[in-house]
Amino acid sequence: MYRFTLTMALLLPAFGSLADNFSDSAYSTLSSDKNDSSTQIGGVLMLDYALFDGNYRNDTSDKYEFDTELRRARIDVKHKLNKAWKGKLQISFDEQDNSSEIGDAYIQFSGFDQTSLKKAKITIGQMKEPFGLENLTSSKASTFLERSMASNAFAPSRNKGMMLSSSNRNFTWALGAYDIDTENELSDPYSITGRMTWSAILPDSKSHLTVDNQLFHLGLAASWRNLDGDEFEINERAEIHSADKVISSGEIDTDQVNLLGLEAAWVNGSLSLQTEYMHTHLAAVDSSEDTNFNGYYLQSSYFLTGESRNYNKGVFSKVKPLSDLGAWELTARYSVLDAQEASEGNIGQTSTLGLNYYYDENLRLMANLLHSEVSDSEDDGNGLAFRLQYVF
Repeated sequence: MYRFTLTMALLLPAFGSLADNFSDSAYSTLSSDKNDSSTQIGGVLMLDYALFDGNYRNDTSDKYEFDTELRRARIDVKHKLNKAWKGKLQISFDEQDNSSEIGDAYIQFSGFDQTSLKKAKITIGQMKEPFGLENLTSSKASTFLERSMASNAFAPSRNKGMMLSSSNRNFTWALGAYDIDTENELSDPYSITGRMTWSAILPDSKSHLTVDNQLFHLGLAASWRNLDGDEFEINERAEIHSADKVISSGEIDTDQVNLLGLEAAWVNGSLSLQTEYMHTHLAAVDSSEDTNFNGYYLQSSYFLTGESRNYNKGVFSKVKPLSDLGAWELTARYSVLDAQEASEGNIGQTSTLGLNYYYDENLRLMANLLHSEVSDSEDDGNGLAFRLQYVF
């Protein structure tokens, strides 16, 4: 623990993106006059239905398989004590294990008004590490049912630690140090992760992105991860969550992992383009097994009803339909994950066409048509997936 505390003492002059904000209009709010405190309670339900064949199954059967899944069932409680202190607790329910787990669980301080860190925040607890545009954009606002293979394989998820972050209208930065959960009692892995983003909204506007604006977004993220001899392995699905994991690398005992992420996005009214590239270098316990993995995706979105993707402080947020009839969005994505190393592993490619209907901010219907190719499989895979999403 002393190592973690010492590391944090060195982090304070840092860079990267912001933790979850507390302005989600879907949350009901209980207010109190004392100290301007308030409590927000909300959650999300995601019901998935998928039909798939070919390399989406490890048995490579030609027969289609149909699965239903409660993809997410999540309760969020956010509390604001005053202008300086906030907290969040998120509990998710797992249908397969019939269990629950804690997602975000942190306390945040932003009372640096009289210092050079005026807009900075310190977040302590369990949170997502600041890495990746798609990874940090909430699943409630995601363009597709699942994040890309590269984001799932490389972008760190939630870990316990401390993060210093700040943002203004065009620039965000964050830097944090984290303990990495492991089942190996003999190892003690930890990480230092940071992200910086810059954006320009044209014409210059004081509000979030509107249909008359253009947005340019650029981001850079990096993570240094000391695995202390723990095992590293890529083991991913081809972007259907209820399908089998078919893209994998070998199991490598690893000393250190260096992650690099590059991100870019352009929004012009109803049209948006987005891409990320991620690279991983492994320094193995046996130096002869040192290797590199990488992945990327390219995606586009177009609103048939005139809406534009909302953007705020380095991430995209929920879509607001312009009329009571709702919003329709066409989407497309091509993603690649290279998990091949010297002795084993494979490469996956997935192409997706999608259609989203937004009844309002809280209710959304999604459909994805997918085609995947895996380098060591004789059969391609085809899938059709649907989601009913309700935010409350």
